[in-house]
Amino acid sequence: MRCPICENIPLVEFHNPLEYMMAVNAAENMLRQGNIEMIYQTCPLDEVMDKDGKFYSGRIFHQFRCAMCGTIYGMLANPLAGGEIRINSKPYDPDDYKDKE
Repeated sequence: MRCPICENIPLVEFHNPLEYMMAVNAAENMLRQGNIEMIYQTCPLDEVMDKDGKFYSGRIFHQFRCAMCGTIYGMLANPLAGGEIRINSKPYDPDDYKDKE
């Protein structure tokens, strides 16, 4: 069972840019309200799209933590393959992936 804040975080797959941008907007609102805290990001949420309406190049990843219960969520978008929001087992650590560079 998820806490009252987590109940507002959908565990979903993204099939198009509009769905992803709706999730970005929701995350920005939750950050402003203090309901979540950002742990890791490949780019700031407000820079996901540039002034010309183009997406940040490559995969976009944001990881955040619920301020109430500490559950960690990952929000991934790949311009070529869609994306998702899911619960992560631990905070992202780039050092865990050095052998995959």
